Amino acid sequence: MSRLISVLVLVVCFGGFAWGADLPPVDRKPPGAEGSGVTEAVTKEEEGLDDFSFDAFRDLVLGRTTVRGALSAGYSYNLADPEQHRGGNALRLSDPDHNSFALTHAVLGLERRVDPNSDVDVGYGLDLTVGRVVDEAYDDGLLQSRGIAVGQAYVDLKTPLFGGMKFRAGKEYGWFGLDSVDLSRNFHQSLSYAALSAPRTLVGVSAEIELLDGVTYAQYLVNGSDLAIDDNDAKSLAGRLRLASDRGSLTLSYMLGADRFDSEGELSWIAEAVATYQLTDTLSVGGLVRVGQEEVNGSVREFGLLEAQARVSLFDGLLHLGARASVLHDEDGMITGRDQSLFEITATAELRLAEQFGVGAEFRHDESSEDDAFGGSRGAATRSSQDTLSFFVRVRF
Repeated sequence: MSRLISVLVLVVCFGGFAWGADLPPVDRKPPGAEGSGVTEAVTKEEEGLDDFSFDAFRDLVLGRTTVRGALSAGYSYNLADPEQHRGGNALRLSDPDHNSFALTHAVLGLERRVDPNSDVDVGYGLDLTVGRVVDEAYDDGLLQSRGIAVGQAYVDLKTPLFGGMKFRAGKEYGWFGLDSVDLSRNFHQSLSYAALSAPRTLVGVSAEIELLDGVTYAQYLVNGSDLAIDDNDAKSLAGRLRLASDRGSLTLSYMLGADRFDSEGELSWIAEAVATYQLTDTLSVGGLVRVGQEEVNGSVREFGLLEAQARVSLFDGLLHLGARASVLHDEDGMITGRDQSLFEITATAELRLAEQFGVGAEFRHDESSEDDAFGGSRGAATRSSQDTLSFFVRVRF
């Protein structure tokens, strides 16, 4: 951790030097060399080399680099009032605690995107993340410290191959679903069942190419789902085909591999279709369908997931309202550890007091086909449903 902090300090210090006040020009001519054409040519050559090395490094490492940050904190209450506080809200990743205040999520990141108009360019991204969601949803095989994680850390290289192919190496957020484990990208405070049944982070290499205008394909070779360090000798393949327009998008994705630590021959896979559409300037909708399967000791376990979301902004963006519903059929417990069907519906309201600041509330109802899926007031799992109410504050910059 101290080494990482030292590197960041050096980058900041160098950035301050690079963007600081211009230094006065230095006379490079040696004494008595005035009027010497040879000396003037050498001087210009030296100045060109200095300018190239300095400007090229600054543009490559610091040019177009943006700093972003976000913080989300809140309070959650389970209306069944279970005795268990930590983890009292079952099957939840971002708000698992009952009757408790929490720093839900905070992220500080650096990002440099490749220039779409350049034949060759370099980009990168680095996010450091803390908060309650880290304990539940991140595999932190990099910092090895509870409560803090490397959300993403990757390097991009754009090349002129096939009209502009981009290569990436490192760790990034999973793209499956409508929401991200990076909560600053989401509207709802809680993560749905979609976050339980797809990779939330991926570590590996990828190549992305634009097939047609608005149509891109990315091919991945990764360790597996949520693995910063692989736990077997097998690797997983994943792919994403995205069709985008001004009003919406359609994304088709898959992942295939031996994802379990105790097997390198039994495969698991998931496939998904996600669609989003901007109906009006203030109303957007989205939906997904996902199926998956895994082999376990010669038998097959399967799951299916449906999800829909809608969001509207009112009063010139002052008030934002959103609704989400998801259904998970977990046959033989591939996702949750038991054979059950789950349903959740979530309603969220956020008052955006400023572009970077908002406060809100969220109500969520979870329902299971099993009578003992959720905790009751006496601490035992005696309920088929749970209702939670959360209040939150968000800051973005």
